[in-house]
Amino acid sequence: MWRNERTLYKRPCDATKKDIISIFSKEAPYTIYSREAWWSDDWDPLEHGQEYDFSRTFFEQFSELMERVPLPAIFNGKCINSDYCNHCGELKNCYL
Repeated sequence: MWRNERTLYKRPCDATKKDIISIFSKEAPYTIYSREAWWSDDWDPLEHGQEYDFSRTFFEQFSELMERVPLPAIFNGKCINSDYCNHCGELKNCYL
């Protein structure tokens, strides 16, 4: 697992199929939702749960879980007209 803060990609939202800006490329193995879709009540996060298998390593199972559970495309909060900003909050009319 890695953390990307500076590179943005154009990719489809796995929930709505609309093009979005994301920190994950479309080649990434993860399920990515737009920020609006991720925060909506249109999906149930408990559907992605799994039983722990003691015969397999924790990290192997964690990797599978990370690929299956939807992740937000970008990490920002309460931003207005700041679609190209990541790891931020309460911005207005900002670009990168």
